[in-house]
Amino acid sequence: MPRLLFAGLAAFSAAALVSCSSRTPAGEADPSAPLSHRSSPPTFVNGGPCPQLDDPDFPKEAGCASVVEAGGAVFTIYALTSADEKPQGWRVRLVTSGAEIDQGLEAGADYPRAVGASDVDGDGDMEWWLKVLDYASHGAPWARLNLMFVQGDALVPLTLDGEPMAVNYGGITRLGEGASCSPGEVTLFRAEAQDPQNTRWELSRRTYRIEGTTASYVGEERSIERFDNYVDPALRRYFRVVCEGAELIPF
Repeated sequence: MPRLLFAGLAAFSAAALVSCSSRTPAGEADPSAPLSHRSSPPTFVNGGPCPQLDDPDFPKEAGCASVVEAGGAVFTIYALTSADEKPQGWRVRLVTSGAEIDQGLEAGADYPRAVGASDVDGDGDMEWWLKVLDYASHGAPWARLNLMFVQGDALVPLTLDGEPMAVNYGGITRLGEGASCSPGEVTLFRAEAQDPQNTRWELSRRTYRIEGTTASYVGEERSIERFDNYVDPALRRYFRVVCEGAELIPF
């Protein structure tokens, strides 16, 4: 299982694992969790040219593809490119044993990427994670994830207050964001240093209930705690997204 070393200390491993373990506490990755999906490594960067997707099942203009496979389904995000190999628009495709969804995907300046899959609402079907934003100006591994559900013949985002719910991952040396999920709930983590030595931290855990494709606020827990160093496991969890015992890594 890839482990997160904190921003400024080491780079993230380019992998994403999603699996299930009932014995692993929420927010903690299970090293023995089996691989339940495969994520293609990124071969492109924001603002750069798009490597073409050499696949007859996709348009000839398809490029900048990222792929996750889970439970016999294949989730792909890809761009439709121009003559200069730059994205002109984005699409998302989900192929299962019984159906295929291919639809437009709104995206900003950052190139979206397929990240992982997990059964967040506990209904037995996979939901699909994608990275939609890099906080690149901070010079650290810090990103925003969204979660998509299959609803009829479309993929729709998990929403909070009418907007796609932002699940942030990573951070800088004095501020971290992460999340954990259990069937029917998502908990967002935030840790912020309160002293120059980065040993006294304010911790926040906000829990949301998932009903259909909507998240609703349940409650928040706050505490002040001390840590001797950045790699303390109790602090590290606040910089990671862990679902069903395994970690999502969007880099």
